[in-house]
Amino acid sequence: MYKSSISKHLNVFHFVHSLHIATHRYTMKFNLNQAAKAVNIARSTLYRDINNGKVSITKDAKGKSFIDVSELERVYGAVTLNDTEESVPAIHNATLDNTRLYEQEISLLREHIDILKDERDDLRKRLDDESSERKKLTLLLTHQTEMKEAKAKKTGNLWNKIFKKR
Repeated sequence: MYKSSISKHLNVFHFVHSLHIATHRYTMKFNLNQAAKAVNIARSTLYRDINNGKVSITKDAKGKSFIDVSELERVYGAVTLNDTEESVPAIHNATLDNTRLYEQEISLLREHIDILKDERDDLRKRLDDESSERKKLTLLLTHQTEMKEAKAKKTGNLWNKIFKKR
């Protein structure tokens, strides 16, 4: 019973872990040329906004500049992705996806808690049963000892009566 329960716990853990990783997936980044095209502005405007601190950039290990899509959305609103030619709304759908993932994670964690509570209750019941059984055995053993002592006294008295010691 407990081995299958442990495997259930591990399955729940792996699923929750994969949900956690999915919510922290890599964000999409553009180089500066792609970023200017995605928000339909001139590169010079983008460079000016970067220099004025309006737009944040990140650099990779080679020193190349990149801008997160979320940063472009924050500053310029809708972003057009060239690969799919679709517009990403200013209020990103990722929040909705993250909310759903968190709701699933909460649901799984609640199920996990219920499993743990059931196991705890089962262990408590087993412990109570074992304790009760131990008490019964103790009473049985002490009662048998008392009966043997009483029988020995009776037997001793019987022998004394038969072979009266005078």
